[in-house]
Amino acid sequence: IGTCVFDFFLINFSWFSMFKRFLVMKIISLCQWLFGLISFIGGIACGVNIVLIAFRPETISVINSFIGLGVMMIALIALSRVLFFSGLRRWRGSR
Repeated sequence: IGTCVFDFFLINFSWFSMFKRFLVMKIISLCQWLFGLISFIGGIACGVNIVLIAFRPETISVINSFIGLGVMMIALIALSRVLFFSGLRRWRGSR
């Protein structure tokens, strides 16, 4: 009789597991979207920093900063694009 009661609760609470999966998918997609937005802001901030460094006298450290910030800016903007569209696709797919 114990297994019948257990099966009864499994059948009645199967909607809860579906709702929990739906909620987890929404939270993951929202986190991906937010991290994409944060990395895009970081990429734009690298671009602003490049412009501000351009007004300094030209030395090897300024050139190294240009190279490093340029790589960081490209990487952050590419990462933001991947995260943003992945989160958007997951948000639409979890309906």
